[in-house]
Amino acid sequence: MRGAIIGKDISYTKSPLLYNKYFNDNSLKGSYEILDFPNLDKLEEFVKSSEFKKYNFFNITTPYKEFFVDKIINDDIVVNESKSLNLLINDSSGLKGYNTDAEGFYNAYFEKLVSCNISEILLVGTGPVARTVKLYIKQATAANLSVMSPRNNKIPDFFSDLVYFHPENTDAPAMCYKFDLMIFAANYKAEKIITEMPLHVERIINLNYQSNELKEFAMLNRLKYFGGEMMLIEQFKENLKLLNIYNKDYEFNELLTAMGKVRFKV
Repeated sequence: MRGAIIGKDISYTKSPLLYNKYFNDNSLKGSYEILDFPNLDKLEEFVKSSEFKKYNFFNITTPYKEFFVDKIINDDIVVNESKSLNLLINDSSGLKGYNTDAEGFYNAYFEKLVSCNISEILLVGTGPVARTVKLYIKQATAANLSVMSPRNNKIPDFFSDLVYFHPENTDAPAMCYKFDLMIFAANYKAEKIITEMPLHVERIINLNYQSNELKEFAMLNRLKYFGGEMMLIEQFKENLKLLNIYNKDYEFNELLTAMGKVRFKV
């Protein structure tokens, strides 16, 4: 089995570590690589090439989660609604696409955090992952959901049913900017912007694992913090199930150890 992750500027990704360790630990013949494309033109060239067909599957990350949506042959509800996919299976019948970000988010955080005594949620980010998160929250909880773009960009129509929040666009005093939970689903480079805003939150879910800005902010302010590693692991499990190589008896905490992380406790 040959797999790869497709994205741009993704040298930070932990996916090769996860897959190659899992292949090795389970005596599976497989390899996993990074395919970094600087622009859509280069990606399109690759998709049309014979090399593309040599891979069994791909994980898709920023900024190409939307690129393959109209190229898949299967019908996936979450993919259709979010216009985003992160797993592409390349078999003889054609390309099949799935959004396992959805299951990753739900299994890692939802029952333990989002659905428990949470009434005010701030969703930071408006990209593909943020769209996926919004779908789950709106369908499964009565919590009030606000959305913001860290750089105060225009909010896409997909989020038009939410409250648009940004401190610079409101006359309310800073003490009123209170949320039970912040879900950070934006680019990790925007974490510092958030730490400098007059926000009061009790818990932070950071779906990234590339930066420590929000983690340090949470520690300094004694906030409950949950990083993106657990979503990555839960998403990884869903990918393995769809690839028919999931071992339910495997100790997945070993992967967290390999990443230099420890399992969080709620």
